[in-house]
Amino acid sequence: FAEEQREETGRVTSIEDSSGGHTKEDHIDKFYNSIRSRLVVAEVIKRIEGGAQFSFDYVCLVVVAALLAFLGLVQDSSVILVASMLVSPIMGPILAGVFGISIQNKKL
Repeated sequence: FAEEQREETGRVTSIEDSSGGHTKEDHIDKFYNSIRSRLVVAEVIKRIEGGAQFSFDYVCLVVVAALLAFLGLVQDSSVILVASMLVSPIMGPILAGVFGISIQNKKL
């Protein structure tokens, strides 16, 4: 059976269950934390899906990165090669593929 703890105002501050010792606030906090974690996971999935989209911007950045890499190889410049890696957006599809495999989501 439950025991109630009351303040001087007569308000119930917590309800402790004699079987588990968890208060009502503990259960509410656990529920809110589970909701927050679901929202965080949903946000991560949404951002990864956005980074894996094949768009005009993606194609333009890949072309620019390829041109920079070509120039870096022709001029034997490691700085330009590193710049081409920084410009390249291919990390989005790679991340989506790895994350999709790890959570077994074929859509990613």
